[in-house]
Amino acid sequence: MFNVESREDAEARMKEQAYECEWVQVEDGSFDCRVISKVLPAVRVSTNGRKTFYNQVLAAYTGWVDKRNAYGQAVRFGDGSEIPSAFIADLEAFMKANACVYKWESGQFVIVDNSVAYHSRQPFSGKRRVFAAIADGHRDPDL
Repeated sequence: MFNVESREDAEARMKEQAYECEWVQVEDGSFDCRVISKVLPAVRVSTNGRKTFYNQVLAAYTGWVDKRNAYGQAVRFGDGSEIPSAFIADLEAFMKANACVYKWESGQFVIVDNSVAYHSRQPFSGKRRVFAAIADGHRDPDL
């Protein structure tokens, strides 16, 4: 996740990004690192000036499953309480109902502003090249 070589380097990188961590000993005697992010806002002001629900809660809740993360446990509310699965199911249904699917054709390109549109995770076949640029282009909303 942090592309580092040592525990100390990982801890330094996490500190830079305001993460906390827990080192947990596993069955074989080695240690796994559980990363805990700061509380992140669910709503941001996007680059077009509109308030958006901008986060990865759905992907984190359903997809971050490994030996350190149980299904539905990787993310929580800001107060530490569990997010009910019914909430996630409603969110997933809303996102699917409001999806805009664009079919790429050979020679075309698509530009997506992730602060305005949640990008798809639809399956595809064939070749494609993806170029990405990441910037800190958000403002805190006045809720």
